[in-house]
Amino acid sequence: MTKPKQKQVFTSRRMSRIQTLQLLFESDLRDSYNQEDDNNISTEFTNLLITGIKKNIIDIDKNIKKYAPDWPINQMPIIDKNILRVAIYEIIYKDAIPKVIANESVELAKLFGSESSPKFINGVLGSLIESKEKITI
Repeated sequence: MTKPKQKQVFTSRRMSRIQTLQLLFESDLRDSYNQEDDNNISTEFTNLLITGIKKNIIDIDKNIKKYAPDWPINQMPIIDKNILRVAIYEIIYKDAIPKVIANESVELAKLFGSESSPKFINGVLGSLIESKEKITI
């Protein structure tokens, strides 16, 4: 007997994260962020994410390199890299609840990434969260 697929619930925050991923994905493909993309931002939360990630991209990418040392960032799948960018921004710069963000990121990886993406995203964010918890104690 097969298990019925669970219905996906798309909250407004999840939709904002999805739009953020789309905009970041497009900018990676073009190798630059197009200011005209700002006209397509549909929510304040999407704007907050895009603005914050663009402002802190160098430090966010340093964290990706630190917590995924076996994967050169330029060889990482674009969707995985951008899921990590959104998650790291929320965890480090917005003090979001790390485990909630990790779970949301894994769900996004299931939707948009490869078969191995959820495990990869979970591993990288798990390392970051563990490290962050050690620092803040």
